[in-house]
Amino acid sequence: MYRWIPYAFVRIAILYGAGIILGIQFPNRIHTTTIVLALVLLVTGFIACVIRRRGKSLLAGLLAALALIWAGMLNVCLTDESSDEHHLTHLTHTVSGFRVVVHSAAQDRPRTCKYEVAVDEVLVNGSWRPAFSRALLYIKKDSLSRRYEYGDVLLVQGSPRRIAAPQNPGEFDMRKFQSYRQVYFQSITSPRHVQQVGHAPPSRVKEWAITARLWAEGVIGKYIKGERENAIASAFVLGVTDGLDNDLMNAYAATGAMHVLSVSGLHVGIVYWLLMLIFKPLAGDRTRWLLLTVSLVVLWSYAFVTGISASVLRAVVMFSFAAIARAWNYKMNVYNILAATACLLLVLDPFMILSVGFQLSFVAVVGIVAIQPALYRLWEPTGWLWDEIWKVCAVSIAAQIATLPLCLYYFHQFPNYFLLTNLFIVPGSFLVLILGIFLLALSLVDTAAHLVGWLLERLIELLNVLIFAVERLPWSVIGNIFITPLQCGILAALLLVVWIWVEGRSRTSLAAGLMLCAAFSMASWVHTFESRSPRIAVYAVPGSTAVDLIANNVTSYIGSPDLPNHLRQLGPNRIALRGADRVVSLEGVPVQPGCDLYVWQGHRIVRVHSPIHDLADSCGADLVIISNNAVTDLRRFSRSVVAKCYVIDSSNDRAATAQLIQQAEQLPLRLHSVLQQGALDLRL
Repeated sequence: MYRWIPYAFVRIAILYGAGIILGIQFPNRIHTTTIVLALVLLVTGFIACVIRRRGKSLLAGLLAALALIWAGMLNVCLTDESSDEHHLTHLTHTVSGFRVVVHSAAQDRPRTCKYEVAVDEVLVNGSWRPAFSRALLYIKKDSLSRRYEYGDVLLVQGSPRRIAAPQNPGEFDMRKFQSYRQVYFQSITSPRHVQQVGHAPPSRVKEWAITARLWAEGVIGKYIKGERENAIASAFVLGVTDGLDNDLMNAYAATGAMHVLSVSGLHVGIVYWLLMLIFKPLAGDRTRWLLLTVSLVVLWSYAFVTGISASVLRAVVMFSFAAIARAWNYKMNVYNILAATACLLLVLDPFMILSVGFQLSFVAVVGIVAIQPALYRLWEPTGWLWDEIWKVCAVSIAAQIATLPLCLYYFHQFPNYFLLTNLFIVPGSFLVLILGIFLLALSLVDTAAHLVGWLLERLIELLNVLIFAVERLPWSVIGNIFITPLQCGILAALLLVVWIWVEGRSRTSLAAGLMLCAAFSMASWVHTFESRSPRIAVYAVPGSTAVDLIANNVTSYIGSPDLPNHLRQLGPNRIALRGADRVVSLEGVPVQPGCDLYVWQGHRIVRVHSPIHDLADSCGADLVIISNNAVTDLRRFSRSVVAKCYVIDSSNDRAATAQLIQQAEQLPLRLHSVLQQGALDLRL
């Protein structure tokens, strides 16, 4: 039987996190003042129970639980900047310019430099007025472009635009993702429309941290010449992933090695382990405070050099708690340390709970702590080498099991050879990190730095060769997996129940597991049944025609032949509707030059792709797709082709599209413009 008493912070984290999720999912449903009053009443009631010596009563526990939930909801309300009346989202006037403060180092893109900025003033009708919001500023690269630094104050001509909602079904929702980071606007501008007027860093500590990270990037770039090797070294040591190309990212993702490309618990754990190893001869009661001081200084110095990124911050806070507990000779409960770390981070930023990195890092560590010991006990090797190999395997399997629901939900794939990959990538990342730290430390000694840099480059080159070799193995990855949020939750609960059953062998957990299996099967059946109904999707792919006709797990494709199947605009919807595995091109019957007829599932679809005014013989259709500015007179064309719906796809330009929309309003006709309205998604 499991007792809750030793896991105080776990209870607090669960309840507080539940309140945060409620606050995020149901924003503005309850006024902030009401939440504050309710929280005060709950806390007062709990204190009254404690004073009456009923602190352990059911009523006291209920009041404390509700107080934690309301505290989470209150934190969401207070953190959400968009609720402020001076927020830029509430401004209704036309903005002709805005002033920003740069809040990040420049991030290189192929054609632009990206900055995270904070807007503090806007120019409206010739006068400046206060209005604030966080935004993304993209400055095009040309002969006038220059790099701005953290804290630079810039005047930008033009108006920031709201981040666009997803244009295609199933596409990643950048607007929602950035809103969790309090970023609501973006602006793409030319260097000639940007002027620096000052330098006022919001945080000197953050400025120094970014400067340290840029120095470290410069050292790595100086001594590691290979483009891919340089990018991997920056990712392994500093968590900087800007230089990674798509092939490299896909290879690491397909082989289950993606976790080493962002500095997280693995990297900080290696640093902490090195400290313990170095100071092991000095361990004792008299030196424990010295060891604590050195540990905290080294851990936070490493976080400082990496720019105090969110992933490093999570890991450093966790290991700082562990170091403090060790110094106090306190018997560490890993679950309480993880929960305390989560609580502290969520107090600072409640929206972090929806971060994929936050979820994966904590779930992976919990899985390693809970599952790895049981796995390791299944086999006790006699030789030292086999024992070390089995330890790595047990850790990898435990982490993979724990993160399985989240990985399937977010990434839609499973790396079959993750165990093989981790046998060399875990010790390899250990060596890369050690050599990287030595490279930074020896950067003042040029000869030694060149030697370490050469060794580091050769090691990374070997790791990349092995990663690509594993990726090329047959059936290296199971792709196109789709589970709903409900299925993800059921699968996570099922894994938890199975672990409880393995530990305690209780009939209750076995019954709960069987019920969860039935629930997962039913949810899968419902989704499969819904996805089998015929669907037509006309996607928003800039400058291209892309139409999917999906039925019975088969995708019939109409459009530009050079678009890849996994394109971000097409892939998610195909995966969700289980049509990603079989994609075939649908051949049309030419009605006349520039116009093709497709018959699918009893529906007639006409696509006009070359200039045409009318047809020699009129015809009827369920759907007409207009491409490449092929129709200029919709009134005349609609007499020849009578359809239930006319669709202007994204291969048309905006001027021609606007003209056709105006004509359709006068007729009237049912018209859908993909450029203005996003993709058309029809269930037949």
